[in-house]
Amino acid sequence: MKKLIALSCLLAALVGISAQDSRRFFELGVDVEAGFANNYLGWNDIFTETIVIDLNQMNSDLGKMGFMVGLGMGADTYMNLTIPKKFSIGFNTGVSASGGITVPGSLFELLSEGNDPDKTYAGKLDVNADVYGFTDISIGLKAGPVWLTVTPAFYMPLLYIPDPDVTYSFVTSSDGTLRATAVADMAMYSVLDLEAIIEKTGANPAAGLGSGGGIDLSLGATYALLNNLDLGATFTSVPLLPASLANRTKFTARYSVDMEQVLKNMDNPVQTTETSDYSYDKEKILILRPFKFGLNANWRPFNRKILSFRPDLALGVYDGVFFDAGLNTRVNLANILIFDLDTGYRDRMWRHRIGMILNFRITETEIGFSSQSQAFTKSFGFSGMNLFVGMRMGF
Repeated sequence: MKKLIALSCLLAALVGISAQDSRRFFELGVDVEAGFANNYLGWNDIFTETIVIDLNQMNSDLGKMGFMVGLGMGADTYMNLTIPKKFSIGFNTGVSASGGITVPGSLFELLSEGNDPDKTYAGKLDVNADVYGFTDISIGLKAGPVWLTVTPAFYMPLLYIPDPDVTYSFVTSSDGTLRATAVADMAMYSVLDLEAIIEKTGANPAAGLGSGGGIDLSLGATYALLNNLDLGATFTSVPLLPASLANRTKFTARYSVDMEQVLKNMDNPVQTTETSDYSYDKEKILILRPFKFGLNANWRPFNRKILSFRPDLALGVYDGVFFDAGLNTRVNLANILIFDLDTGYRDRMWRHRIGMILNFRITETEIGFSSQSQAFTKSFGFSGMNLFVGMRMGF
């Protein structure tokens, strides 16, 4: 599993509906979001005076999935102009960052159950990280019973680490000696020339800034099937021109621990060695954002905005194929106080969110909080949390 948290991805299945639900003719806004998640440790395990880790229990609970940790954050600012049920246009710019690590289940099996003498056990850790900047223009238009949206976007990868090779090995010999080794071989691509910054070569570190940006296109359509039921479909981040980065920094590190028979070497039974190296070069890599095709609906059982149910389903492609599914329930009290309850599996994360919008027409504040995890059962126990804050103003 590569993408643990994708904070840069909005709920694209609701784009067409949201455009028609605008509460202002003109507005300026800013949104900020940050979160973390893991698939094992809960709130009580993390926020305690003494953390106790039972390797046997971890091995039993995690299985082959392994231990996953993810972090992410994002921020964007935007400006929208809306003529209700006729036309809308919006400008949006922001930045998002995400990263994570997966420790394979085989390592916990090894640590909890031991190993056979004279046999090598090895595995690989899955690590990922990326930072993006983006700008897009979204245009919405009413065509009969259909609301159409077209959103071309320019995006620029700022930092990207593609599938580094981080491995470990563990050997216990029949003579009692032990060796554990970890090796990291990774490449980090950056929009700035890090060699010029760190080594002070005199070159302009921002010489290629802006030249490697990519372009993709998002499309949405919402059809008013009934007075209280809308059906929609979306295509998100259809690639037109891939982004690229060429400033590469290569890291190599090796760390090993050797333990001899204690009785043979009482003074220094444990020996460690550590080596590391890094280098710079130019190697172009192409980068695409996650592509999705989604279906959604908006059902208002009382034919009014006071209560609505919005299910969504999507197929995504990014480091393999994945599926999204979820349900949003909204209670709208006179367009002043709005509550959102959202649950689902999106961007390879189980998330259960509660949100509140306080709208005074000229100003609006939105706060959302989620409990989340890569594992379904842990997503209810605050193994991960996400906080969203949005401010808007207009008329």
